[in-house]
Amino acid sequence: MSSLDFVAVDFETANGRLDSVCQVGLARVRGGVVEAVEDWLVLPPTGLEDFEPGNVRIHGITPERLLAGSPLSWHESAARMAEFSGGLPYVAHNASFDRRVWETSCSSCGISVRETRWLDTVGLSRRHLRLPNHKLGTVVAHLGIEGHAHHDAGSDAAVTAEAVLRIAERAGLASVDELWPPARPRSSSRWSGRGYSATTAELPQPRPDADPAHLLYGQRVVVTGDVPGLSRWEAFEAIAACGGHVEKGVTKRTTVLVVAGRARIGEEYNPALGSAKERKAAQYREAGQRILLLGAEDFRAIALKGRRRGPRGMA
Repeated sequence: MSSLDFVAVDFETANGRLDSVCQVGLARVRGGVVEAVEDWLVLPPTGLEDFEPGNVRIHGITPERLLAGSPLSWHESAARMAEFSGGLPYVAHNASFDRRVWETSCSSCGISVRETRWLDTVGLSRRHLRLPNHKLGTVVAHLGIEGHAHHDAGSDAAVTAEAVLRIAERAGLASVDELWPPARPRSSSRWSGRGYSATTAELPQPRPDADPAHLLYGQRVVVTGDVPGLSRWEAFEAIAACGGHVEKGVTKRTTVLVVAGRARIGEEYNPALGSAKERKAAQYREAGQRILLLGAEDFRAIALKGRRRGPRGMA
């Protein structure tokens, strides 16, 4: 694995704000070997006054622990990350979160965000491992990686790096590009990418013979991301076959949001930290709108079973 070079990254935050980073963990891999692991405490750009009890229960970092541990500022942390990584791609478990923590913290401190490739081990584990879920703890246990102190940024980064190496070894893959093949350019043909290019008028319409008792019947459904095993258009067709209305964006009429990047929606999930559609749904939900959130596995189980009525109205 001589060309397997990357830096695994993990952040812990003081509260629900992305720029409240309070710990950084890094693990550098060169030539398929973990050559260095570092972690340090950070004075959150948001300050020391807003540590939420829920976050503290998860990672155990308090303002008192920070002040006793010689924390770095985010300016110092960003510079240290850049020096440590040396331009290698960043890898994280649920990389969209860690990337936004990094970008938002830099923005809050007036630091220019350098162009960096971010790669996600959640998607990697889904492609290569058959598991009930793909949380970091589940992946680590399945791969037999020991010594994991969950929600310690250094430990999380180290086991994330080790998980990549073990998946690569199992799959016989020897580089970052083999583990995460660069996306192919989309064809200009409107039919090849119609799940993205279709206008609202072109979206599949609810089937008139769909079962009225189906969970998606009559619902206004939005999909964010791509459901594993289905093209975007196939996901739309499945919704319509169940009698649901496919919508392109979250609005005040939306009743269901399919979060395709997550297998299931657990208690730890916070839509306010997700994609633009997830964040918008979170805002509407906070205002009292009822929007059901479905992960990819639950959506597949619901949408691909009993999509239309059989003889005598039986599903």
